[in-house]
Amino acid sequence: MEPNNRAVALFAAACAAFSGTIAAFSLYASIIALPATATIERLKLRERPDAQDSRQAMEKSLAAAGIFEPGRYYGDATIAAAGLVVQEPGRAITPNLAELVDATLTARPASPHNWVRRAAQQLARGDDVGARRSIEASMMVGRVIPGLTIPRLKVLLPLLKRRPDATLERYFDQQVAIAARIETQALAEFADGGAAEGKTQRALASDFALFAPYLDALTALRRAKAAGAGK
Repeated sequence: MEPNNRAVALFAAACAAFSGTIAAFSLYASIIALPATATIERLKLRERPDAQDSRQAMEKSLAAAGIFEPGRYYGDATIAAAGLVVQEPGRAITPNLAELVDATLTARPASPHNWVRRAAQQLARGDDVGARRSIEASMMVGRVIPGLTIPRLKVLLPLLKRRPDATLERYFDQQVAIAARIETQALAEFADGGAAEGKTQRALASDFALFAPYLDALTALRRAKAAGAGK
């Protein structure tokens, strides 16, 4: 075999070995995380699995993150940990949610979801300046993200209540309009009462094509709640 051909063959063999190693790590991580998959999907759909399932999902995701795709699996661990905070209030989570959010963001800094998670954590700690920076970073990475409009609005609303700001108002209005187009039911649930309703309606007041389906969804939601309360 000529030297050039030998070099090409060696390079091809090295690439194949490298690809095989990556595939093996990926497969191993996915097998470890497999028991967490159903629980993570339920949490993404805003369902409430058992706390034990959420804790197992967090632990399995953390184990997978140490092997392959840390951004993906740290993100799943964060979702499970956030579920545990609701399911078991007051009980310590190790690592805690803030640490998981930071680890997820470090592993996948270009994810708009991770910036919103950090913003929510900062807001909960009273760090309004940090929360604003994080929500702005999320918006810069991507404005139209299905499933993310409501989490963004839940950060923007309290920020605006504490300190009115024209830029944040514009972000709020943009996300309301996006949610009205692609997540009407979720927007109705967000706006069902309190300050959220008034700000949401003001954001949609000049666009009947968006306001009408939103109002229909809100009306249907309240009828269903009233019917449930009357049983």
